[in-house]
Amino acid sequence: MSTALALMHHREDAEDVVQECLLKLWQLQSRYAPEHLHNLAFVITRHLCINRLRHKSIGALQPEELPECIDPELNPEERLIDRKQTEMLLTLVDELPDLQRTVLRLHHAEGLEVEEIARLTAGTAGSVRTNLSRARRTVWTRFEKMDK
Repeated sequence: MSTALALMHHREDAEDVVQECLLKLWQLQSRYAPEHLHNLAFVITRHLCINRLRHKSIGALQPEELPECIDPELNPEERLIDRKQTEMLLTLVDELPDLQRTVLRLHHAEGLEVEEIARLTAGTAGSVRTNLSRARRTVWTRFEKMDK
């Protein structure tokens, strides 16, 4: 449970992962010696967490899921423009390659650090930084083109 909780950050998600892991272990128990099941449980838990985080980050974010950053002092027209720009950005993020989209969302939407993302994606911190930079640059370039 502690591994799932450390990776998922939400108790409900961690419990779901642990339940899935137990089901998989039950199915695999006849293939492995009992002394190997503990290590297998760790690996299965880690992979299930990564898969859930990937699917969660790959799924389209909705504007209402984002923290409210629109200035309440803006008039209704300016608020609408801000909302439309947010929707444009989300569309652009959805068009990124899978790894860039995942890295960008894990970092910005989930608030994970580069090292945590590297661990989850089985990559290096350098590759995460590179993909994060490329994703930001691509979104910014496309956003500027669309906004003109």
